[in-house]
Amino acid sequence: MEKRNDTYQYVILSLLALLSVGSAFTLALNKPIADIPETGLAAVGEIIPQETAAPFPEVALEAKAAVVFDVHRGIIIFEKNGDAQLPLASLTKLMTAAVAEDLLAEDTVITIRAEHVRPNDSAPLLVGEHWNLKDLLDFTLMASSNSGAAALSGAAEEALSLRQEGSNTFLARMNAKAHDLGLTGTYFINETGLDHSGELAGNSGSARDIAKLFSYLILKRPLLLEATRYPKLTFTTLENTSHTARNTDTALPFIPNLIGSKTGFTDLAGGNLAVAYDAGIGHPVIVVVLGSTEAGRFSDVKKLVDAALQCVNTFCAPTTQTSSL
Repeated sequence: MEKRNDTYQYVILSLLALLSVGSAFTLALNKPIADIPETGLAAVGEIIPQETAAPFPEVALEAKAAVVFDVHRGIIIFEKNGDAQLPLASLTKLMTAAVAEDLLAEDTVITIRAEHVRPNDSAPLLVGEHWNLKDLLDFTLMASSNSGAAALSGAAEEALSLRQEGSNTFLARMNAKAHDLGLTGTYFINETGLDHSGELAGNSGSARDIAKLFSYLILKRPLLLEATRYPKLTFTTLENTSHTARNTDTALPFIPNLIGSKTGFTDLAGGNLAVAYDAGIGHPVIVVVLGSTEAGRFSDVKKLVDAALQCVNTFCAPTTQTSSL
């Protein structure tokens, strides 16, 4: 009888030991990504060698540059010309929205003025309308409204002026934030991303830089991207005027567990797209393509998402593609 009790005690102690090891392993794998400090975002782009082959060598892209960043593990698992400086187009609005939110109070009401309205805007606004800040941020990012970006910039400029910081312009704040986040290849000369002329792009940056910016947003400002998960939303101004916003990202149905997305397209930029999605519980992955075609950006991202999903439960080796630009 005493020997049987000893056996039971041994089995119980063994099980407890296994549970303890398993719990420690689980905690290590599931370290909260929200604990990553902003300064740690500069680590985006660190490529840590892995042992197994990745599925990416077979992926053919139209994009000039692309990056797939595994935020959970802190490594780039695919890269094509990741540091190439290319036109950003409306990916610019990610920084526009972030800086506007930095400068404006949550209860800010923004008045749409004539100087904010951009011609041929796919998501136009009406002069004299009044918008809540959150609604205008969501509308601008989701529908890629150039007028919305201009109105956010204008309201932030007014706030800076009231604080007697008029010499520190909104664009200066955008470039300062890019510097703070370690976006070494990025600069802004306007808040919309529209081409400055037929030869000069509005703003430029790299696929790595956009991956860093997206990492910052999903880790520190996730609500800013919330609306970009939906194909269509209706917004109402304070005058009860309704605006239906249709998401410019037509790849939404093909991205599982989408966290956020942003499109960009101009004649000089070609097709750009950045998406963040959950490849598993607490396992965010960011995909960025720059310099694709208007339709090709969506198929490029879908290919990269499909390939990256094969890496969720394995340690895929980082893959680098090169091509002449």
